[in-house]
Amino acid sequence: MACSSIQLGPIAKECKNNTGGVKDVWIIKSEDITSASVDSTTETITGITIASGTTFAHWQFNPETANATSTGTIDNTAGSFFVQTDLALQFSKMESAKRLQIKSATLDDTAVIFRDNNNRLWYMGFDNPVYASAMGAETGTAMSDRNGYTITLTDLASDLIKEVCVLATVR
Repeated sequence: MACSSIQLGPIAKECKNNTGGVKDVWIIKSEDITSASVDSTTETITGITIASGTTFAHWQFNPETANATSTGTIDNTAGSFFVQTDLALQFSKMESAKRLQIKSATLDDTAVIFRDNNNRLWYMGFDNPVYASAMGAETGTAMSDRNGYTITLTDLASDLIKEVCVLATVR
């Protein structure tokens, strides 16, 4: 019995034009997402609608200080499968405004769109709200050490995160 309607096909070798890392993040309370449309063939997000009067907050950080990792857990005995995606972010310079935003993200369920360094957008929060699973602050020791905050945002879903093909509703 086939468990998927997806046709198995080839995956071509990529050219040497791949870059790692995350360069932008947009975050919003999950309750402010009113709908997300998915193309049934490509399984990409083709539209996101947010509640009137709300916007995504744009979080920026220094290059090479953010990454996303998705890990699938498969239990053949139980017949279960889920994917955990962790988005780890570092923000330089401890200050009240950043502290309050990080605090808000630790208290609220969120939805997140991030742009990787290949200029592809990815959506976290399609199946379940994204939550903060870790956070911290550090002053550093030496003058050249980083002073700032870290936060890890976690998405638990039934599938790998979906690519976003439109950014029109993200401000």
